[in-house]
Amino acid sequence: MVANDVGDNTQAIESVERGADRLVELQRQQPWGQPYAPIEGWDWGSNGRILNNLVVIAVAHLLSGVSGYADAVATGMDYLLGRNGLGQSYITGYGTDYSCHQRTRQFGHDLDPTLPAPPRGALAGGANSRPSPDFPYDSRLLGLPPQCCYLDEPTSEVTNDVCIRWNAPLVWIATYLNTVNDDDATEPFDRRNPELVEGSWHIRLRPRRLLRLRRRTSPADAPAPLLPPGSALPGGSGRSG
Repeated sequence: MVANDVGDNTQAIESVERGADRLVELQRQQPWGQPYAPIEGWDWGSNGRILNNLVVIAVAHLLSGVSGYADAVATGMDYLLGRNGLGQSYITGYGTDYSCHQRTRQFGHDLDPTLPAPPRGALAGGANSRPSPDFPYDSRLLGLPPQCCYLDEPTSEVTNDVCIRWNAPLVWIATYLNTVNDDDATEPFDRRNPELVEGSWHIRLRPRRLLRLRRRTSPADAPAPLLPPGSALPGGSGRSG
């Protein structure tokens, strides 16, 4: 993003910012604050799609220095950590009610006790309201609101799969959120001169954002879950015992 041989990058930077602005506006329209809400239904790997959109917003922050972008990324991370329609954290080991029965060949303890359980930080694919013709889709999910179409079960490949495509952007966003809270970690980018300039952004997330990211329960100001965890989805939500 900051190499000297990219030439005039003003158009590229403005394109990123326009894309980020559209995603932030979409996020503002959602009661749970995720920058993802396709009208045709939620897709397989919705958590990865959310994270990819958060990457766009985060890059806009790194290029522009506008702190509102950083706030939007933190809000999107809140969704993954449990501020969502199910009150479910999709990241193993983080949150009060987190996914821990993901479908994965490497960590298939539920189906084969000789294998390990999913480790802390494993991200589930997330809600999926669009059945795939070549993969089984649990009938318990039919007719539910898209954001509730999730099962924390090792046989729910279409909602609970662990994949590099969404775990990779999770690592990127987690690193970004940690970095922007370090005064000296991020240097400003001058679009008139594609070189790093002296100084730092001097941008920090507000303390309430930090507390919310570390909180082990959903924020009190969040809307009530559409379905209490586990109430209408047998086996759909639970912690490792």
